[in-house]
Amino acid sequence: MGVCRMSYIARVEVMLSSYNGEAYIREQVESILKQKGCDVHIVVRDDGSEDATVQIIKELQLEYRNKIALYIGKNIGYRKSFLKLLAYASEADYFAFSDQDDIWMKDKLIRAIDSLKGHEDAWLYSSALTITDERLNVLGVKKQNDVLQTVESFFIRTRLAGCTFVFKPELMNIAIKFSDVNLPNEQMPDHDFMICVLTKLYDKDIHIDGNSYIFHRRADNSMTAGKGIRKRVSVEMRRIFKRKHCYKNTAALILETLDAIPESNRNFLQIAKNYNQTIGNTFLLLKDRNFTSGMMTCDVLIKLKIILRIY
Repeated sequence: MGVCRMSYIARVEVMLSSYNGEAYIREQVESILKQKGCDVHIVVRDDGSEDATVQIIKELQLEYRNKIALYIGKNIGYRKSFLKLLAYASEADYFAFSDQDDIWMKDKLIRAIDSLKGHEDAWLYSSALTITDERLNVLGVKKQNDVLQTVESFFIRTRLAGCTFVFKPELMNIAIKFSDVNLPNEQMPDHDFMICVLTKLYDKDIHIDGNSYIFHRRADNSMTAGKGIRKRVSVEMRRIFKRKHCYKNTAALILETLDAIPESNRNFLQIAKNYNQTIGNTFLLLKDRNFTSGMMTCDVLIKLKIILRIY
């Protein structure tokens, strides 16, 4: 008599930060829960919504019992909210982030799982994403294939989208140490930046999928909407003068929090942390050959930020 063996279905914990998302959050949550080939659970932290977002999530909890956990908090901004979610998530085989207004294709998570499974040195998966307007009219596909995967490059620009991320418990166990970061909002690191940097600090791989499994809504008035060099310069200039001391303070925070970082990566963090102490330290950062994102506009403007002492 043959033995019937049930195949193991991986559990995925999806972390979603919501804020005044009543227009699309039902679509987003339902597209997550309809993922095929895995056992999906969602943990939501509401960041002080003033519309019907929380009520919609509570209705979804009744419809999809034991699938959605909800934490209601005060408004602290999406950066702190996403990082707090790291501590709210339950144990799982894989972890993912979600925006509140996208739509996921049914094979989004299983594609990521298949990509990471069996690859010990790969901690993080990211994919292309299909950019749409608010009405889901496709504007284009953002490819990620040419992204430089170095600590230095991510300390200039995180070109990978957090809403495409799926990552392993090994990375989660490190990232959770930053769940209570409470820097001023303009100095807070983004969650996708932290996940990418932590992966590369330990010399682990990021699997980048050239295909898209997500419709990513971009608001018509989005600061990053549009293309072209003039638009990119405009966006980067806003970042320079709105986000001050973020990279320097994040480098210091990582050094204070983590041990056993490979020496070469620790050295870069020290340079970033101390870049403004002396002119010599500033030149150490500016002349680092690895300190490039692969995008000339971003590289030039981040170096301007360093010269202005607001890096």
